[in-house]
Amino acid sequence: MPAGEVGGDLFDLIPIQSSSLVAAVGGVSGKGIPAAILMAGVQASLKNLAVTQPQSLPAVAEELNRIVLELCPENAYATLFCAQLEPARKKVHYFSAGYESALLIRGNGEQIRRLDSTGTVFGLTRNASYRQRTVSAEPGDVLAAFTDGVEEQAVLEALRRKPDAPASELVEEILEGERAVNADRTLVIVRHTGSAEQSLYRKQAADLVLTAA
Repeated sequence: MPAGEVGGDLFDLIPIQSSSLVAAVGGVSGKGIPAAILMAGVQASLKNLAVTQPQSLPAVAEELNRIVLELCPENAYATLFCAQLEPARKKVHYFSAGYESALLIRGNGEQIRRLDSTGTVFGLTRNASYRQRTVSAEPGDVLAAFTDGVEEQAVLEALRRKPDAPASELVEEILEGERAVNADRTLVIVRHTGSAEQSLYRKQAADLVLTAA
């Protein structure tokens, strides 16, 4: 939900072959048309890199940093959280370019693991390097990533009130309840259902349900 007619936040859900899915949330500095143009360039590049280099998240991050340096005006930058989810292996691989609002939530909100930054924001220095981290993800776990316009406490409270609600319902409730001023609001929630359904994922509006055979 952009604060104005256009926004500088981005999110994407990118299936990789038949075994994993890339989920990303980020934002660019500034507002209005310039921020939206930069955001669109970052998102298009991310989609291409995620498909062509799915096994190397650090390489994806370093290439995105180079692209942002070329696209950004001076003193502009971008932040990005990017996770590759492998539900069958119960793994989440991720990098975070200066992004501080990504959580792995267990036990209906009782256990919270913060997925901290693994490198600096994009667009500051050409020599930036990024690490990949891997965490386990069990059935029932929830990955939540959001931008500045969404309060962490609102995410946790929604999960505690409705521990079994579909991801789309949680997203709608949180965004409708938030009333941030002059801030874009972007939220991605991915729930590991542990279901033995045949398809890896299904997407309905903002809903994404990962299933593992």
